[in-house]
Amino acid sequence: MLRIILSIIAAIILLVIAVNVVKSVFALVFYGLALFLVGYVVWYFLSGSKRGG
Repeated sequence: MLRIILSIIAAIILLVIAVNVVKSVFALVFYGLALFLVGYVVWYFLSGSKRGG
């Protein structure tokens, strides 16, 4: 009985860790894409103003 309880607790802990890791990875990917888009827009406007003027 004790072994079953311990394995359930271990599974819950592993699940929590996995969820946190996935959240961190998604956050990093999201911030990376956001920074990339902002940089691209800034570069586009800068190069566009150079072409225009």
